[in-house]
Amino acid sequence: LSAQLQAVAENLQGIKQKFGQHLRENDWLMAIKQRMLVAGGTSPFDLPAYYFWQRQPHEHRLADLQKWAATLLPTQEAVGMLLAILRGNTAAVDCVAQKGSYQSSSLAQSIHMLTIEVGMQYRALPEISANKYVTHIRFLEASQEHARGRPVTGDVPFKLMMCSFDPI
Repeated sequence: LSAQLQAVAENLQGIKQKFGQHLRENDWLMAIKQRMLVAGGTSPFDLPAYYFWQRQPHEHRLADLQKWAATLLPTQEAVGMLLAILRGNTAAVDCVAQKGSYQSSSLAQSIHMLTIEVGMQYRALPEISANKYVTHIRFLEASQEHARGRPVTGDVPFKLMMCSFDPI
């Protein structure tokens, strides 16, 4: 693990520019990004170079994508490693959100990430707010009709997984 951490750290230190700077400096990519926000903005007559690129062989497009992503990969590796370490030190607790709400002031201060598992049959999505004093979880109804679901009014059993870099 120590050797992996060292390799990831060296890869991150090898990046000599701000994260994604080479992508922001690519005028062609920035033109595509800006035109994506406009309905029909990436049509062949608005971005003929993009249309031409889309018609290139798969191998050519894949090579371009890999080149553009190359300087982002060290960050992806570092984040992946940190998440693996964090998820490797987890304590799980079965809980019930009464009337769709759960609050705790006793969660350890050294918790760095919470994961919540709730059964699909409850059609509930967790919304978490926390500070150093209290953690509040409320469940909202999963809905394709409303951007934000309505609060759940029934009890919701769920599993709370607390992840930390420190021993729990």
